[in-house]
Amino acid sequence: MRSLPLVACLALLIACPSTDDDDSALPPDDDDDGAPGLDLPDPWDWCPSEGSGSGDALLEVGAGALYCSAFHETRTLSEERDSKAMLRLVEGGWAIPDVDGVSAVTLPICAETEQGVAGPVTSGPGELDTATDLGGSGRYRLLLRQPLQDPDGGSWEVQAWLQGPTPDLVDAGAIDLTGDHLGLATDPERTLLLQLCEDHCLDFADGRLFDSCTFAGVTTQRHRVEFDGGWIELDLRIGQALLATQPGLFVGARGELDGQPFEQRDFWRLIYNPIHHHFSRDFAVLLDTGPAAGIEVIEADPISEAPPTQVFVIDDDLARLEERAVTGETFLPGVD
Repeated sequence: MRSLPLVACLALLIACPSTDDDDSALPPDDDDDGAPGLDLPDPWDWCPSEGSGSGDALLEVGAGALYCSAFHETRTLSEERDSKAMLRLVEGGWAIPDVDGVSAVTLPICAETEQGVAGPVTSGPGELDTATDLGGSGRYRLLLRQPLQDPDGGSWEVQAWLQGPTPDLVDAGAIDLTGDHLGLATDPERTLLLQLCEDHCLDFADGRLFDSCTFAGVTTQRHRVEFDGGWIELDLRIGQALLATQPGLFVGARGELDGQPFEQRDFWRLIYNPIHHHFSRDFAVLLDTGPAAGIEVIEADPISEAPPTQVFVIDDDLARLEERAVTGETFLPGVD
């Protein structure tokens, strides 16, 4: 890997570009409009399409309120693949109280825990705990526990934690969710935590956590690696955090393997796992067609020389078939 200015990287909480690598042998970055994001699915036909309600305040859910399961630094790539899921909040407006207390609210939600397979759907009233001015902070807190049921009768729960300025709830009377990332990088005034659990969510160590499927407004970082028999570009959007590993999304890959070009923008076939603060990054990309099922890139690291980046050809189960020697690499901190 390349030697990079560590102090600058830590100060910005992003990785920095190489100052000594020669990019001339690498494929050109010919995306003039910036890196595209994931190819997102149309609404699922087994999921309710819309709903409405009225009351003192409205939770407005947009048509794009689709959320993707988040990575966790303690997992392996295989475990990341097994934990993948999508969560869709059904478009519409639902009454929520603008006073403190616990009330019954039914929010239509659908989850897909296996690509193309109908999953859990809202099964009845949920519980909403409202605090209009949490601890005198000038911020509201909505805590929703919504029961779901899968086609086999299994019980699930979505827990949603939403915070924002008190006037948004009490004065404006409308809270909107659009599928965008809410956090320091895009909307520091609001926070959304989404969790899906089998049976019940007892704490945030349970189940799967979710975030935006777009990370719109967050700069795309790109790792570009040349190896024996091809090259690959890996696109990431990484947000901000004060202490924890930053939230983010693996939004795409493209390249060439043994003379055959490929591009992958399918969430289910893009697998990512970092170590703390993304100082080292592991990827697996499953191909739709080509001479192998996929490519694994491990130890991609924008700020350190060791351990070196490695590339493997893999099968459908992410098992390594052979290693390909890395012949060149670079890192671009922004391609938008």
